[in-house]
Amino acid sequence: MDALDEFNVDPWDIGNRSTFAELFKIWLDEKMSTGGGYGRPIGEKAVYSYRAAFKRCAQLHDREIGKISPAELQAVINESAGASKSTLNNILTVIKGVYEIAMRNNLIPKDRSQFITIPHKDVKNHGAFTKTEIRRIYSAYPCPEKDIVVLLIHTGWRISELLEMTRDNVDIDAMTFRGGKKTAAGKNRLVPIHPHIQHIVRMYYDRAGDGGLFVQDTKDKYQVNKVAASVNSFLKVITDGQRTAHSARACFATQCEVKGIPACVRDRLGGWSPKGNTAEKVYIDLDVDQLRAEVEKLDFGYADHLRRNSVQAEAV
Repeated sequence: MDALDEFNVDPWDIGNRSTFAELFKIWLDEKMSTGGGYGRPIGEKAVYSYRAAFKRCAQLHDREIGKISPAELQAVINESAGASKSTLNNILTVIKGVYEIAMRNNLIPKDRSQFITIPHKDVKNHGAFTKTEIRRIYSAYPCPEKDIVVLLIHTGWRISELLEMTRDNVDIDAMTFRGGKKTAAGKNRLVPIHPHIQHIVRMYYDRAGDGGLFVQDTKDKYQVNKVAASVNSFLKVITDGQRTAHSARACFATQCEVKGIPACVRDRLGGWSPKGNTAEKVYIDLDVDQLRAEVEKLDFGYADHLRRNSVQAEAV
C-alpha cells in the first residue's frame, strides 16, 4: 500500500518512513475533499497554486519526513527568494501542511516548519508606462499581445481578469465590461469601455464564439498563464525590460490622477479597496453614465496614434 492507502486504513499508522511527497498527496487530497478542517474544499486555482509550490520543493520530495532539517526547509524558501510574496506564502503553506499531517500522525516529535521564515519583500512599485513606451506599444506590429496591453491601459483590469473574460463579461450594446476578482472591491465591477478601444473589444467579441475573448479555455490556468507570459515578453522587448503587464494598471491609476478623476470613481473602476473610507464603501452609488463620463476624460493618446496612421496610409 502507498501512504494514502495506509492513511485511509488507519490514520495513525502511515509509517515513520513516509516521504515529503507522500504526505503532500495526503494533505492536498484532504484539502480538496474536506478543506482539511478549515472550511469548504479548496478550489481549482488553489490546487494549481499548491502544486506549483510543491514543485519548488523538489529537493524534499523523496526525503523521509523525519530526516529533513530546519536548514533544508529554509533553503527551499531561500532558493525561491526572487519569487512573488504569494508564491513564497504558497510554498510555506505546503511545507506547513505536510508537517501538520506528520504531527497529527505522530511521525515526528516536533514541527520543524515552525522555524521557517520568509524574507521581507518590499512592495514593488509597478511604474507606469512613459509616453515614449506607450508610443512604442502603439507602433508595434499588430498582434494580440499589443491589443491586450492597449485594453489594459484603458481599463485598469489586472491581466488575469482580462484574460479570463468571455462574451458573457461584455455588454456589446452598452459597451461595458463586468468582471473582476481577488478582493471584494475588485469582484463583479462594472467598467465602461473607452471609445478609443471599442473597435478592439468588438473584434475579439465577434471572434470569441463559445470560448474566451483572448484564451480559448478561460478555466485552463496553463492557457491563461501562457498568454500572460507572452504579453510580458512582448513588453520586455518594447520597454527594454522595464515594464510588465501590471504597469498598465499603474498607468491607468496615474492617468486618473492627472485627469482629476474622483478617488471613488478610480477605486470603483480599478477595484481598489477604499480603506477607511466609509462614505465610499457604503453611501456613494455611481451609475454607469456617471462612470462613463469619467472614463471618457482619460486620454492615453491612442486616438491620435490611429489618426496619424490613417493620414500616413492615405498619403501613401
